[in-house]
Amino acid sequence: MSRGVSPDVSVKSATWKSGPPFLKDNPQYRPDLNKSEVFALDSNVFNKRPPSAQVYSVVECEDAFSKLLLYVSDLYKLEVAVAWLRRFVLFICQRRQSHFVLEKSPISVEELADAKKLLVRHVQRQNLSLWFIKATGKTNLRVLSQSSPVKRLDPILVDGIRRVGGRLEKAPLSYEARHPVILPQVLNLTDLIIRQCHVNAAHSGANHTLTVVCQRYWILKAFVAVRRAIKDCPQCRRRNAKPAQQIMAESTP
Repeated sequence: MSRGVSPDVSVKSATWKSGPPFLKDNPQYRPDLNKSEVFALDSNVFNKRPPSAQVYSVVECEDAFSKLLLYVSDLYKLEVAVAWLRRFVLFICQRRQSHFVLEKSPISVEELADAKKLLVRHVQRQNLSLWFIKATGKTNLRVLSQSSPVKRLDPILVDGIRRVGGRLEKAPLSYEARHPVILPQVLNLTDLIIRQCHVNAAHSGANHTLTVVCQRYWILKAFVAVRRAIKDCPQCRRRNAKPAQQIMAESTP
């Protein structure tokens, strides 16, 4: 009764001194606390169903390619894993055919090339698809934003892969050098490609590694990506390490 009430108000309160008013009334008018009342319930109360509500939950599942990109640290091993995964998917899709036989031979060069194309398509679809709109009936791609870093590359779509366009169609260069694959700067696949080119270039510096990379790939902000990818190369760190300086002993008396 006195919870939340100050002492001044409690002294002036009649309820605090004499109690509730029904205590002074005739006992027959007091409420009977031992009496239990029975209420009649509608028989349809328990048959009524609660209103139904539809609940939708969205779960983002990580695909197999993204997991492989996170856990594999070598480009060749990544291509082999994707090639085996692609061969298994083809077996699952075509196992009902009587003439289909599962190949148990080692991974071929063609399968490795197809695996790399699958990786590039997957990476571009996740990171670069918002910047392009495919023109109807053409291989050219229209860039959405005028401030996009790929606007000046005149990108084209070849076999589902976004490549650099330009005016080098008749240049005496290979097709991959004339139309390199566009890759984002910060990506696991980009780092794996740079490291492989760095190893193939005999652990050269950033400039020569960038030259080797540009023969096949066009990486956005490539020089920054190359320096970031090769700075942790253990062989280069061991070779470029500064010699230790021995502390001179104390002079003789």
